[in-house]
Amino acid sequence: MKKLFRIIVIVSMVMAILATAGCGKEETPEAGPDQQPESHAEILGEQKTWGSFQVFVPDGMTLTGGSLIDIEDPDSLWIQPAEFSLECFQIINTDKDTVEKDIKDAKAAYITSDIKKFSAGELSWTGISYMSGDQPVQILKGVSGNVCVEVKITGYEYDSDMAMAVLNGIHILQ
Repeated sequence: MKKLFRIIVIVSMVMAILATAGCGKEETPEAGPDQQPESHAEILGEQKTWGSFQVFVPDGMTLTGGSLIDIEDPDSLWIQPAEFSLECFQIINTDKDTVEKDIKDAKAAYITSDIKKFSAGELSWTGISYMSGDQPVQILKGVSGNVCVEVKITGYEYDSDMAMAVLNGIHILQ
């Protein structure tokens, strides 16, 4: 029953995001050439483990393991303030080709801005930013050696205090 409820919640979230997806054809400002996150306020929380990850979960947010297809997937998780929130961080242990396809698909559907390379935690990040309805969305590719992580951020800017705390707290357990 708990698995069924979790699936219903996740499907509801995806449906809500898709319902606003057609509204995202707004112009977003171009990212600066030397964009680097500045210092950020301290965000309190704790490190938690799910599958192949150890991640920082800010106070007031929850970690939900698994993907939309497989709620037991050890290579996928969500961090969000509430189960029905559109604000979330989806973190996936994946490969570079998958992330690049997701970025290419978003570029075809939205007016996007490139996010210049920056470092957070153990990974070097690049990606894109766009608006879906009134929600900012970023798709980030984090790379370190053979490790590739995709992070989809909805409802936060990638360089916000909250997002930087989450990005800095991602560790792949291999």
